[in-house]
Amino acid sequence: MKIDPNKIVNSVSAIIQYKDEVYMVKRAPYLRAFPGFLSFPGGKKEEGESDQETLFRELKEELNFDLNENKHLIKNIKAVGNATAPIFIPYRFTNCFWLVELSEKIDFKLDETEAEWGKWNTISTWVCEYEAGHHLIIPPILKILKNFDGRFNIGENLDLREHYEQGKIPLVPFVSNFYLLPVPSNTLPPFDTTNAFFINDILVDPSPKSDEVLTCLLRTFENIPLKAVLLTHHHPDHIQHANTFAKLKNIPIFLSQDTSERISKNYFNDIVVKILKEGDIVTTWNGENVIVHEVPGHDRGQLALTVPSKKWYIVGDLIQAAGSVVIAEPEGDMIQYFNSLKRVIDYDPKIILPSHGLPASTVFALKRTLEHRTQREEQVFKLAQTKMSEDEMLEHIYGKLKLSDLLKLLARKNIESHLKKLKIEKRI
Repeated sequence: MKIDPNKIVNSVSAIIQYKDEVYMVKRAPYLRAFPGFLSFPGGKKEEGESDQETLFRELKEELNFDLNENKHLIKNIKAVGNATAPIFIPYRFTNCFWLVELSEKIDFKLDETEAEWGKWNTISTWVCEYEAGHHLIIPPILKILKNFDGRFNIGENLDLREHYEQGKIPLVPFVSNFYLLPVPSNTLPPFDTTNAFFINDILVDPSPKSDEVLTCLLRTFENIPLKAVLLTHHHPDHIQHANTFAKLKNIPIFLSQDTSERISKNYFNDIVVKILKEGDIVTTWNGENVIVHEVPGHDRGQLALTVPSKKWYIVGDLIQAAGSVVIAEPEGDMIQYFNSLKRVIDYDPKIILPSHGLPASTVFALKRTLEHRTQREEQVFKLAQTKMSEDEMLEHIYGKLKLSDLLKLLARKNIESHLKKLKIEKRI
């Protein structure tokens, strides 16, 4: 699936207020855009619609609430501000926010195909829940929540734009006290960034693709103290220039033993290295220890990070928001990959943070990935019974997709890894 960052969808959201409460929804975990994020009801405009027409239609579809039939309940309705998603958001939108103030508290009938749940809460409760790490929120909605006064008189044309400083990498607080940095990297399509994560005093996977991007990253942390750089695994789009960053910041690099052995020793010149293993504590977040989990499969040395409350889990390259994870020898192992997916699914974190793409709530994306890989393995198994060669399997499975030569090569490696797993398990 190709992501076009220049495609911008127009949409509308409703800040529905009754006295000191607002109604918010948790988006369904299987949605392509912002899965599991806390949001206001609303949706994209259809061709020819005005913002107000979209508002009325979306509330009827999503909440079964007809504004035309309930005009007597509307104390105030007005547009209060616009926000356009920045270039690093894969699914971009220009959203118009409307305030809809009601004279009665409505028990809406939520469309469960669009949202997991919907609730009334005070603004302070929503903000407290976010700050405790219970919700994923995009910056414009967080700004709205933090800018409402007691009477919700936010006025016309609230500035909801995100003012990211020129020459720095954005620090995006999708999770409270936990920052995602979309660092331009030499990664595989359809992505052009690798998510770095700044947690308290460690920076995970800074991988700037050039000296210019490295300079931007250094500016970002010019006045922010760091204890260490942590590398989840050895692939170039996770480690490039991270050693230079660590050296210039005079901080050590944390990584697994396997990762350290797969990287050239020259990479670590003049840098202190600390080897991490399962159960090690690397920092704290909201008063909790941040703990290392070993999750081999995509890479034998891959590390993940989580907290005992299971509020979030950095899954790294266990999944991707688009396309398939490559499991290629010598570092990849399909049996380990299946086991790592199952381990994290059983652990059941509330929020997962991949290295490419947006965070998501629940383990839905992990389950979907495991299901896809299981189905692909059964397909490879059946084709193997016909004595089909690997090249023939590649053409049979992917021929209609018109993959680039690079993606064909990567797809073939996954076929090879599935075949090796089937042989080890004595299925073929």
